[in-house]
Amino acid sequence: MNVAERYLAQKERLKLYPWPEEFNDQTPEEEFPPVMKHIVRNTTITNLYRWGVSGRSSGNHRILYAIHNYHKVILVHYFDKQYNGDIQRQDIQPAEERYLEYCVHSPSLYPIQKGE
Repeated sequence: MNVAERYLAQKERLKLYPWPEEFNDQTPEEEFPPVMKHIVRNTTITNLYRWGVSGRSSGNHRILYAIHNYHKVILVHYFDKQYNGDIQRQDIQPAEERYLEYCVHSPSLYPIQKGE
């Protein structure tokens, strides 16, 4: 299975299982499984998550998504992570901005920013 085929299969699973624990439990054995994690550092948004799509030699792809109103997955930013450790603030900021723009037209039912 190539990267594009894996991406499409994982995207369909993400619609059904948006929470990292559910997604990881429902992921069948794959040669290069995705890594879904809640982002808790370097962000001001509480409902931001990352989806790591292993591309082996094609890159270290990250798709940032938000879970909107407890069920809807909003893909907000993509980048090729070229460093180790936590996702850096400059990679998270575009995702936060896009999600907050989305909330202007579809308000959140719960506080989305830390400290609200």
